[in-house]
Amino acid sequence: MQEQVKQVAAQETVIYKKRRQLPDIWHRFCKNKRAVCGLVIMILIVLAGIFAPVICQYDPIQQNLREAYQTPSLAHWFGTDSIGRDLFTRVVYGIRTSLLCGIIAVTISLVIGGTLGAIAGYYGGKVDNVIMRFMDILLAIPSLLLAISMVAALGGGMINMLFAIGFSSMPTYCRTLRGEILKIRKTDFVEAAKAAGAKDSWIIIKHIIPNCLAPIIVRVTMGVASAILFCASLSFIGLGIAPPTPEWGQMLSFGRDFIRTYPHMSTFPGLAIMVTVFSLNMMGDGLRDALDPKMKT
Repeated sequence: MQEQVKQVAAQETVIYKKRRQLPDIWHRFCKNKRAVCGLVIMILIVLAGIFAPVICQYDPIQQNLREAYQTPSLAHWFGTDSIGRDLFTRVVYGIRTSLLCGIIAVTISLVIGGTLGAIAGYYGGKVDNVIMRFMDILLAIPSLLLAISMVAALGGGMINMLFAIGFSSMPTYCRTLRGEILKIRKTDFVEAAKAAGAKDSWIIIKHIIPNCLAPIIVRVTMGVASAILFCASLSFIGLGIAPPTPEWGQMLSFGRDFIRTYPHMSTFPGLAIMVTVFSLNMMGDGLRDALDPKMKT
């Protein structure tokens, strides 16, 4: 019994040390100029989405045919589309839609895939074999193709699109969490918790998952970028968010018929997607380096 108490106390000491490592992680992250640049860009993008009604003076949905096909000017910074809607306003309001879709889709992937990965990694054996073979089947199908197939079968709309993106990205989170749990499940503090009579669900949630957060955080950050691209791709082909809701992929699709005569209709939504995904990827790279113990100096 005393040995078990010592092992639990040792685990608490490890957790305390990890809390003390947070300033060190932040310091290493700040040393990466590209990661800091990505973080600053993302903060500006998020703030622009939050304060869109303050920044924009036009309605993102209201049509004004008298001002259709206008090129960028002081009155309309990004110009207008074929039915007179201000493109700057729609791009800024599209931040809300794209980021929300990315976050929700990744949450679905993380909850479902993470749960299955935790079960497979902790119990092993036949359970692990069945779950991972199912994940291998999903991995054999390109994620975007699987998402398109699911949306085509379930029907368009935001809810079906988010579920399709989340389900198609699930194997990545499942394999990531399973691999980390396989490293941790035989450690002393897990064995001590089992000996103390703790339930398996409690051990996984309280003791194992907190020690797997570093790779999950990196995967989630990059996963949001991929989900935004998936959302834009599905909306571009008409299987995603329906008009008139401002969404970048839908705006690209709307402007592709005017790409030669009015290229600004496609240029600015495309730049918004590129900048957002690029900044998230830079953040993900910086987090990976900052959370990797091998990167310590």
